[in-house]
Amino acid sequence: VYSVQNEIVRWGADQHIEVNNGDLCDGLNPAQPFDVIVFNPPWVPRPPDHAGEGTDARGVGDVTGGNDFPPDLFDRLFRVVPRFLKPGGRFLVLFSNYAVQRGLLQSSPLEP
Repeated sequence: VYSVQNEIVRWGADQHIEVNNGDLCDGLNPAQPFDVIVFNPPWVPRPPDHAGEGTDARGVGDVTGGNDFPPDLFDRLFRVVPRFLKPGGRFLVLFSNYAVQRGLLQSSPLEP
């Protein structure tokens, strides 16, 4: 979030773009919908021999040991996001191929 905010200022767009950080849409007001929502899920898979280590109650870990997202993340996300988009608004999901490129996985969980 810090780097995105700095880039927006550098581009001179800080009067037009709002950056929020939180658990999906918590803290947002559906009465103030967005033109665009961008979502970048945290995802570096945990090595199989460390599965479950350092996770919180939802099963989410930290970036040092892997950060698998909870299994219901995309279901929750796709269910809630439309309430926060203006008519014709766009929802963008950024998903890194870091884990595949580093040989941590054979394919992305978003691939069929």
